[in-house]
Amino acid sequence: MNIAKRNKLPKTLITFAFIAMSFILLIGLLLSSMIMSRYKIGGTLYEEIILSDNLTADILPPPVYIVESYSVALEYINEFNTDRRDELYLQFQKLEKNYYNRHYYWEKNLPDYGNLRKIFLKDSYYYANEFYHIFYNQVVPAVDSDNRESISNAQMALRKSYYKHRGYVDESIILSKQWRQEIYAKSHKLAHNNNFLMFLLILIILCLGIPIGLFIFRSEKALLEMAYYDGLTGLPNRKQFIDNLELLLMTPNTDRFAVVFFDLDGFKGVNDTLGHAAGDALLREVTTRLQKIKHPDDMLGRFSGDEFALLLTNSLSEQDTLAYISTFQKTVIELTMIKNKPISLSASFGVAFYPEDGTTSSDLLKHADKAMYKIKKAGGNGIQLFHAPKL
Repeated sequence: MNIAKRNKLPKTLITFAFIAMSFILLIGLLLSSMIMSRYKIGGTLYEEIILSDNLTADILPPPVYIVESYSVALEYINEFNTDRRDELYLQFQKLEKNYYNRHYYWEKNLPDYGNLRKIFLKDSYYYANEFYHIFYNQVVPAVDSDNRESISNAQMALRKSYYKHRGYVDESIILSKQWRQEIYAKSHKLAHNNNFLMFLLILIILCLGIPIGLFIFRSEKALLEMAYYDGLTGLPNRKQFIDNLELLLMTPNTDRFAVVFFDLDGFKGVNDTLGHAAGDALLREVTTRLQKIKHPDDMLGRFSGDEFALLLTNSLSEQDTLAYISTFQKTVIELTMIKNKPISLSASFGVAFYPEDGTTSSDLLKHADKAMYKIKKAGGNGIQLFHAPKL
């Protein structure tokens, strides 16, 4: 099921929450204005509460534009297709612009509470700015030069700056929680002097806390899923696949394993003749069938379009690997109908083994991709093992 659809709450629940919020807050603000005037308490109290809600929902945790920028930057580093790399560059520029727009907004609106303004607006902004600077001045030139050492150094600098920024965001989260606790302590003091206002605050919590809290929880969960999973098939996406591959490479005493890159022969014809809806249905059906036959310890991921990848974590001989992958090949060929329309489908597989075909994630993926394209040039519907002297 599509992630975006899974994230939708019933419309009636959301509508009820916001109607109730508008009505109750209107009454609450009128009453609180009377009480604050009576006890001569700062009139900006409720504005600060509302702003702190916005801060939590819109900025913390974490700043989504930086997270997405990091994901796009890693994809840019590992992308070998020039056209796709240009798309990622434009996407990165858009995320950068969005980040600076949001930072400008909070420069104008974030109250100067303790060290929160300094930590978030100054310190974290410094590393965010450094992050984008590293991408344009180190990553892009390194990728263009195709110098693996420069790329590795740039990627390390990018990661260091990113996690530095996240560290300051985490610190600001702690301070913002303290800030919210103090503000709400003041609001409860007001409520103690007026039983009706106390009842109103309880009513707000009951009417709004549960549905809005559920909505925020599901939204944050969906954001996490969208960052690591493909929205169409539900498979791990390129980022999660590469993260798991790098984690496996960093695991001590890692045995021999294989990375398999494959795409569907004839998929473009399905899209052209039957439409993109049929193409999407085909990708979901292929995913369902392949998930049933893959080993539980292996990972099946979708990179883009009809491109998939397999991470075979068990130590297999070349003969056993070919036999295992042939079951995937046979399963794809057996799919002859989609939406009651006949189709002709096969798959081309490229295989790279660790450690003989590469010891880094980029090398293994590049070699598996290269092996796949060799079999496609030979007519497709086959399996090609990567051997450096032959490719």
